[in-house]
Amino acid sequence: MKDKDARVVFVRVIFKKIGEIDTAKECFSAEVVIQSKWREPLLDGFNQKDLKNLPLDGYWGPRLIISNILSESKDVVSSIVKISERNSNAYILNQRRLKGVFLENLELQEFPFDVQDITLTITTDLSEKDVELVVDPSERSIVDVRSFVDEQEWKLQTEVRTEVGLLGDVIVGKHSIGRQHPFIHFKCSAERRYQFFIWNIIVVMSITSYHKIASNFILLLTTIAFKTNISNSLPRISYLTYMDLYILGSWVIQCLMCAWHAIVGNLLVANDATFWTDKVVLIAFGVLYIVFLTLYILAMAYKIKSRKRRIANDKSITHL
Repeated sequence: MKDKDARVVFVRVIFKKIGEIDTAKECFSAEVVIQSKWREPLLDGFNQKDLKNLPLDGYWGPRLIISNILSESKDVVSSIVKISERNSNAYILNQRRLKGVFLENLELQEFPFDVQDITLTITTDLSEKDVELVVDPSERSIVDVRSFVDEQEWKLQTEVRTEVGLLGDVIVGKHSIGRQHPFIHFKCSAERRYQFFIWNIIVVMSITSYHKIASNFILLLTTIAFKTNISNSLPRISYLTYMDLYILGSWVIQCLMCAWHAIVGNLLVANDATFWTDKVVLIAFGVLYIVFLTLYILAMAYKIKSRKRRIANDKSITHL
């Protein structure tokens, strides 16, 4: 329930510059501008000239904070008073410009075909009875994609989505208890450029010969090195990513090939039947790998198409 005595604060965010998105540490750096606006009845009746040099420290403020900030290196705050031309009501307009590192819980199940939210969470020390945070309807929140630092690894979307809610003082499980504080999530999406992983892992492993035992063991060790390198660039997670599924499937086929060359070859007598048996097994493993690769590509193509459809739906909802 909204309290009638709560002051309405209109909030807008400008993502001026988004820096590196650190997948392993689950954080990102950014320079943002937080703009807030609220009514101040005590300033009604003043003209713009009288308000120009008026100190605003003694007037009410929403006490906004960023709940997901980890470190802050620069903070510039400025406040002015604006008089509405429609009804002559006075509003305090506050702008806070800062650089910092922000926490972001990444969902990596679809890695490397994932889309991540870059989120700035604005909340307040005051309760819902004192203040109501509202997305500014007069000015849209924006993100400057031209100054994006991680352009080589990510594709930044231009839309900013918002989510409004309440959060308690204490979180117990999935529930919050205690005094309720309003918050607004400001989100923009970053789509990972998956082409690097396609060319350096899937394509390389697909064109390697499976006929000789030496080639199989070299490929197996190469796959382990790829997996170790990828694991170092990701946080510790309790689920398998799409890349993990591909690597594990390739491992199974490679281990079966190594077992065939190392064990079964020693049990067969060198004759024509052995030669044809080896050819049949080679063809069977080739077909198995082609089927596995085809199913993987089809599944990933469906996921990518579904993701683009979801992004398009988010954009249409934002414009409503």
